[in-house]
Amino acid sequence: MVLWAVKVLTPFWVAMYIILLRGVSGLIFVPLVLYLGIWGAALVAILIYGIWGTIFYLLLLQAKSFDKVNEYIIRLLEKKDWKIFVWLRKKLENRNGLQISSGWIALVFVIESPLTGVPLIRMKYPRKIWWLGIIWVWIGALIEVTTWFVPLYGGGMEIFKMIVAFVT
Repeated sequence: MVLWAVKVLTPFWVAMYIILLRGVSGLIFVPLVLYLGIWGAALVAILIYGIWGTIFYLLLLQAKSFDKVNEYIIRLLEKKDWKIFVWLRKKLENRNGLQISSGWIALVFVIESPLTGVPLIRMKYPRKIWWLGIIWVWIGALIEVTTWFVPLYGGGMEIFKMIVAFVT
């Protein structure tokens, strides 16, 4: 029963992120910035991204496919004889799991979004240390807001206010 719910809820949750937090986010965040100011709206944005990311991480935690990522990559690289693939295959075979640095996770949140950062967190932190994954989801939400939300809506709203003041 849980697996069926995860398979139904995960695509819905991803679609909700794409539609609400990327598609029409201006309609949500511009009034928030006008009403609460940039820092109040930034705190609300951290809460929104953090809650969304936590639920997404918990949904991905239920999927067993992430537990086998290492095996899938090794199987994909088996027939490749190029030096880079041989080196990568040896690195993956000698380690217990996929090694992803925390800096890489932070960089993905800076460049991309929680939509790509949370699956990366899921690959790094398995079920037995799920709490570390949730901590990184919230760190990622903070990174997302400080690198995208605050510059975009903080600076953007100041420019908008200057234009409105100039026109009126």
